[in-house]
Amino acid sequence: MLYNFPMGLKEVFSALSDSTRLRILEMLKERDMTQKEIKERLGMDQPAVSYHMDKLVRSGLVLAIKEGRQVRYSLNMGALDIILEYIMRLKKEEES
Repeated sequence: MLYNFPMGLKEVFSALSDSTRLRILEMLKERDMTQKEIKERLGMDQPAVSYHMDKLVRSGLVLAIKEGRQVRYSLNMGALDIILEYIMRLKKEEES
């Protein structure tokens, strides 16, 4: 199990298994964005964007920060560090 991670490996890798969600992560790497900005950049309808953002937030990969009536999304760098550490530990164990 992935320690200190809000959901678990299944949710993380499920979130990473979709090309749209990977595109969203790449966009959030550039800067924090609102759902409207993500929607416009992807050219998708609101329900589809909401679905993908929910998966990313529930996985712990993305943080949702309420700003008045809007929500701003950002990469959860701490979560990415934990995932990287986990993968590196697997690699190290394989090399041993």
